[in-house]
Amino acid sequence: RSKISLGDLKLSEGADFIIDPRSGGFQGEAELVYIDSASLISGTYPVLERGQIPVINTKGINTPEEVNLQYDFVKKAIEKSPVILLKEKLTWSVGRQTFEFPIIEILEGSYPKDSESISIRVSSEMIDFEAENLIAKIEGQRSDSSIVFSAHFDHIGKMGKATFPGASDNASGTSMVIDLVRY
Repeated sequence: RSKISLGDLKLSEGADFIIDPRSGGFQGEAELVYIDSASLISGTYPVLERGQIPVINTKGINTPEEVNLQYDFVKKAIEKSPVILLKEKLTWSVGRQTFEFPIIEILEGSYPKDSESISIRVSSEMIDFEAENLIAKIEGQRSDSSIVFSAHFDHIGKMGKATFPGASDNASGTSMVIDLVRY
């Protein structure tokens, strides 16, 4: 379980923030440096000092080039400290690598604009998980074309008190493909 506090405000895991799956652990307090998307895109953001954590407002980062600029910035910054990304929506996934420090995604509406410092407690463990894929081919009447049906199952469960349901896309997609095989 992770704990994040901005001054006296304690954020709720899964509702106000999530931890990126590639995150390393961290415990401590630090000064925050706010970087808006325009500064990030133009390269006019401040140089971070030791003990400072960047807070990147991702609103306005839209094009593939802008996303790459953000990724490059985060990749460099994460070598020295945790990184905070302000998001309009929290979306969690899975990761194959682990950074030394955590990437913390905070819901933009949960982040007080006057925040100057943060208290972080994040523990991290990479779990080696092996999954299997299933591929099937049914010969048709024509050999010059193919139709591919695919589905995935990647429900992640809970984070804090928040549940991240995957049944809508996971169960329905997987069920459809199984039903097509039966047909």
